[in-house]
Amino acid sequence: MKGSPVSRLTTRRGLVATGMLLLAVCLAAGFARPPATPAAESPEPAARASTPAFNAAMETPQASQTDAALLTNAAPAPAAPAAAQAPDRPSGIAAQSVSSVQPASRPAAGAGAPGRAGGQRVPVLMYHYIRVNPNPNDRLGFSLSVTPNAFAQQMAWLEDRGYHTVTLHQLAAAWRGEAELPDKPIVITLDDGYLDAYTAAFPELRTHGFAATAFIISTFVGRGGYMATEHLQELQAAGWEIASHTRTHPDVSRLSGARLAQEMEGAANELTEMTGQAPTTFAYPSGRFGNEAMAALRRLGYEAAVTTRYGLANPDADPLLLSRLRVAGGISLGSFAALIANAR
Repeated sequence: MKGSPVSRLTTRRGLVATGMLLLAVCLAAGFARPPATPAAESPEPAARASTPAFNAAMETPQASQTDAALLTNAAPAPAAPAAAQAPDRPSGIAAQSVSSVQPASRPAAGAGAPGRAGGQRVPVLMYHYIRVNPNPNDRLGFSLSVTPNAFAQQMAWLEDRGYHTVTLHQLAAAWRGEAELPDKPIVITLDDGYLDAYTAAFPELRTHGFAATAFIISTFVGRGGYMATEHLQELQAAGWEIASHTRTHPDVSRLSGARLAQEMEGAANELTEMTGQAPTTFAYPSGRFGNEAMAALRRLGYEAAVTTRYGLANPDADPLLLSRLRVAGGISLGSFAALIANAR
């Protein structure tokens, strides 16, 4: 039996009301859920190490474990426990820079890019031994040793690509506007004063018309395995820079007062006596530095100092906190090229 028009209208109104109520509930439930996060705004995963050196290593095609270790300024992962260090080896020589002094970061720029000071960023290569590592089980010795053959290939590569060496002193003078840099300047540094800097590096560099800066531990001069005074004098006469690496290779970030002065000023006096020329540049042992060590260098009139931190030497940085590019043992020539090309 059909209802009256009034009852049918009432039923319709009830259905409409029910539908609107259901719609409201659905909409409310939809608004209660958080909106989907756009892909571009997805939360980042846990932070991973990301430095120019790390990125360069990851971008190097077919980089070996040793190549990647070089570009991150770390020694290759040891295959066996490291052998005990020889007594004459400075303690902690492969350690990385540790300091509370942090210069302001600068915009990235490639080698040769101008800095705000009007100079240009320059690669400063860091070497230790130029030799065949005599002990295969000495992983530290391996990472510090570039073979004479590899060194010769690297120097030939630099010459073929138009690089010209300058000493760290010459670089500092050019940045002050007191000299001009050649095209594609590069600084070659050899730390610690090992004898093979004279017997292996010197003749190879001379073949290419190159010179280097040698950082000397003054009390080690004349010891077994280290250069003697006459070697330093010959290198200096050939255009090398003889620079300071302290008297005994301590961690200068832990020194102060008379002990710090002894290491800094004592080394300068001893090197001046040996060569007849006062050193004007410095390398922090194991790359470690601190405010007191930097203040001591300034009091002594040093114009530049290098760390072990990865990067190009920057004219806009504190001249006592210059970066270098570590050349580790066992890397390929391609990775050597990438080390320089990818540096910022």
